[in-house]
Amino acid sequence: KVVDIAEFYKSFFTNYFQQKFPGKVKSVSIISNNWHLGGTKQYSGYRPPEYTEGAKLSQHRLGSAFDCEIKINYSDGKVEEVDYKEIHKVIRENEELFLSKGVTTIENLADASGWLHTDTRWIPNQTKILFVNA
Repeated sequence: KVVDIAEFYKSFFTNYFQQKFPGKVKSVSIISNNWHLGGTKQYSGYRPPEYTEGAKLSQHRLGSAFDCEIKINYSDGKVEEVDYKEIHKVIRENEELFLSKGVTTIENLADASGWLHTDTRWIPNQTKILFVNA
């Protein structure tokens, strides 16, 4: 599910920012684990048992969560990270769509102000996305 959600984020937010900045946005990148490309992020998705940081019962350890940075790729080559307050606002405004794509939980901005934490924990009879603290 998390890979499908990341693909949905890429499509949705590319469209969103292309509409917000007509003719200026080429695409949006969703960056999670990039260590294999020389980046610094290795445990933004699945966290194996030997990984000692974070909660022992984290959704990451179940393979049902990921943290990502969202970057706007402009047509002129400029790259800019999004404002996560805006991302949270857009998710809240489109909550039914995001729920339908499998997003059940987002981490609050107070704990995740420089990335977007998403998970797919099962919540019975869910009608709203759960916003949680770390």
